[in-house]
Amino acid sequence: MKLHKIKSFKFGFALAAILVLFFGMSIAGAPANRSTSLVHWLSDLTEVEGASATLVRHNNGISYTLHTTELTSGDAVTNWWVIFNNPESCSDKSDVLGTACGFGDLFAPGVDASILFAAGHVVGNGENANFAASLSVGDNDGDLIEGPGLTNPMGAEIHVLVRTHGEMIPSLVSGQISTVDVACIDGDPSDPCEDLQAAAFVP
Repeated sequence: MKLHKIKSFKFGFALAAILVLFFGMSIAGAPANRSTSLVHWLSDLTEVEGASATLVRHNNGISYTLHTTELTSGDAVTNWWVIFNNPESCSDKSDVLGTACGFGDLFAPGVDASILFAAGHVVGNGENANFAASLSVGDNDGDLIEGPGLTNPMGAEIHVLVRTHGEMIPSLVSGQISTVDVACIDGDPSDPCEDLQAAAFVP
């Protein structure tokens, strides 16, 4: 994670590589499962040019790396895990994304969904950014919808959400890159916060 613009873009890229290497190895004798996804704009579900994400699953948890483009330099941007532990209970499918679950399933009975902070930093020079994070089974600390966290790492449908919090504000940046609503103005046309992009991984 990068705070302000002090930590370099290279740090985020190196962290991403380390996480993929670590979680790509067998853990407790169980081979990891790796999948790659395109990144889509949430506004119209078109692909974000040049963007992609990789998810690694194992019995104890999951990890991801995400490279995306067309962000605004100097903006605070976060990633969020959106977890549907039981996708067979979902009904809000997307034929475009090939997913069984959507936001309409977050509170559906039997889905056992959760929304958890994954990563965040200020976008450096240019429009590109790299993110990476891992999540252990049972970790539901800070769950926005008070769900169970990750309970089905090999079978859950996983979405990684890319959210902007607008231009970095020095006095608020630590919250902008680690919470959902710092510096946001809910319901106001000038609200700088917006869910921009997402990558989805089906089991």
